[in-house]
Order: sequence, then structure tokens, then C-alpha cells
Amino acid sequence: MGTDNFDTNVFINGIHDLSRCKSLKKGEYSRFNLPFELAIDYSLREFSNKNSNLKDKKILIFEEEKYSVQKALSDLAFSDAKCHKGEPEELIYEVRSWFYQTGYIDVSSPSGLWDSYNIFYSDLYIKKQDEGFSMKAIERLPVPEFLDEIRIWCSNNF
Repeated sequence: MGTDNFDTNVFINGIHDLSRCKSLKKGEYSRFNLPFELAIDYSLREFSNKNSNLKDKKILIFEEEKYSVQKALSDLAFSDAKCHKGEPEELIYEVRSWFYQTGYIDVSSPSGLWDSYNIFYSDLYIKKQDEGFSMKAIERLPVPEFLDEIRIWCSNNF
């Protein structure tokens, strides 16, 4: 399937947090799926048909410490990676700002998004515990189930 067959109504931009690529302990493997996913996004933008909406693809890259990504991926000199300093609130601020800058102007304030994020997680834990899930099982929800919970919560709260 060519890249020009994608639905033009879907969100085509990409957000990549490369701060989790580094191994933390001796003998632990580095995680390369995140730079791999970034490479796929970059390739889609650079090598798609000139008439494709993917040519307009915007990519937001995060790192925990300023310039840390360029130590391992020097080819990222084309990008201005945002630094979240390991702080979730900073990450939300940067994502919200990026959404606005890329044309999604109807975006809540950073504090509103942070509040919604925390309320969602609180509601999720209560709901899943009521359904008999342990804390560990909630933390290990399969991605499709977690996304379903986000969709349900958003449809009930926005």
C-alpha cells in the first residue's frame, strides 16, 4: 500500500519522546523502537508523493535533557527537540503549545489538560477496581483497552 492511500481526515502529525531510549542499568538494553518510529514518520514526510498530505506532516520530538538526543542521533540536527526535563506537566505544556502552533487552535489550557489527565487516571483506577482489576492489572492494561477507556471517558466528559 502506498503512502498516498491514507485517509486525509486522520491526524497525520507525530509526537516522539526519545528520552526513554537510554538504558538505565548495566546490562539493560537500549530501546530503539522510539527512534525507529520517528524514522518511519520522517520517511513518510520526506518520501511521500509531492501531492500527499504527508508532505505537510509535522513532527514533535522530545528529550529529557537538552541536546541529549543529538549525542546518539546526530542526524536530528534538522529538528528542535523539546526538553520536558522528566516533568509530565512540562510535557503537556509543550504538546499543547505544539498543537496550537500546528493549527489545532481549539485546545484547552495546559493546566486544564493536566487536570483532565489526572481526573481521567483517577476515574480509570476507580472504574477498573470496581470491575475487579488489581492495581497491577490496571497498570498493565493492553493498549487497545486503554485507548477504549480514553475514548469512553472523553465522550462522557467533553
